[in-house]
Amino acid sequence: MRTSGKKVLHDLAVERSEVFLSSLVENLPDMVFVKEASELTFVRLNRAAEELVGLSRGEVLGKSDYDFFPKGEADSFTAKDRAVLAGRELIDIPEEPIHTKRRGLRFLHTKKIPIFDPAGKPLYLLGISEDITEKKLAEEERDSSRSRVSTLEAERDMREQFVSTLSHDLRTPLSSILAAAQLLMRHPEQVDLMATLPERIMRSACRADKMIQDLLDVTRIAAGNPLPLTIVPLDLASLAADVVSELQGLQSNPIVLEVAGPLEGYWSASELSRALENLVSNAVKHGAPGGVVTVAVRSPGPEVEIEVHNVGDPIAAEEIPGLFEPFHRSRRVERRGTKGWGLGLSLVRAIAEAHGGGVHVESSATAGTRFRLVLPRDARGAQPVETAGASARLSARG
Repeated sequence: MRTSGKKVLHDLAVERSEVFLSSLVENLPDMVFVKEASELTFVRLNRAAEELVGLSRGEVLGKSDYDFFPKGEADSFTAKDRAVLAGRELIDIPEEPIHTKRRGLRFLHTKKIPIFDPAGKPLYLLGISEDITEKKLAEEERDSSRSRVSTLEAERDMREQFVSTLSHDLRTPLSSILAAAQLLMRHPEQVDLMATLPERIMRSACRADKMIQDLLDVTRIAAGNPLPLTIVPLDLASLAADVVSELQGLQSNPIVLEVAGPLEGYWSASELSRALENLVSNAVKHGAPGGVVTVAVRSPGPEVEIEVHNVGDPIAAEEIPGLFEPFHRSRRVERRGTKGWGLGLSLVRAIAEAHGGGVHVESSATAGTRFRLVLPRDARGAQPVETAGASARLSARG
């Protein structure tokens, strides 16, 4: 009789303990679920789990993940469950997505724990999942804010650098013009001086004018407007020859032109001259001292291409994607300490795209650097343009 009383007390204690544990699990704010080990079907689910997935216990118990979630998602859940049971230890999944019935895509931080019988055989898998969606979104917003701040700081630094470079570069030709004007005023009697100063003033004024035009064109491009083109019938080989001839005396490196003969089509003479001047000047600037710069004009198919090649300081592969962005200063420029706005290559790309073409670059320490300006043979249909009269003659300058 005494033994029977102890058993009743023991059973009551066990029942109270089960009620307590059941109440504890039921009222936890995090999702709690239990799956049977062999088939991974649900055998228990708390209230937080019902609210999160948008399904009642009656709809879930006895079924598997494949009954509720997309196959890819169910495959992922099942693979992790099997890994927990096979590894016989808890795994922590910091973040995994789950598609719910009423709340859409959510993100969970889940711990999965194997439960064994006294013989060590897996019986169940216990899962505890915290909904971290709001926390994740808040972190992403903080990251985005930090990124915006970094972007604004980078833009501010770029503006400051641009203004500094602009003031320095514009001051150089203006100083030359002012110095020449002062000489004219102070020594009007020196005939030899008077013969050379006008040319000096003209060169400096043209340089300043080119800088201002580059800036205006980059501003136009940044606003989403294409460069205006005056399309003329043109011999591209002749244009390249004229540009190379003009640059030959101004550059320290020899420039070699390779053309197979006349290459006629419809392009903008002034803009292609500007693009080629930028490419050749860059090639000389970054080429090996005394190294040859090669300019090749060819037509390998329906398109034509102008290739500028040098051997010298290569461009790093990770730098190439941003090479044609306005105000980009390459590491090569920074290493050499040379000045520049970082506008030349962005204008080359804009000129190529305005013609309906593009510009490409390949660079290595062994093969050197090749810029290829690829153009359609007839750019008249590339965009609304001003087209010169049909009587315009074939010439390098239109």
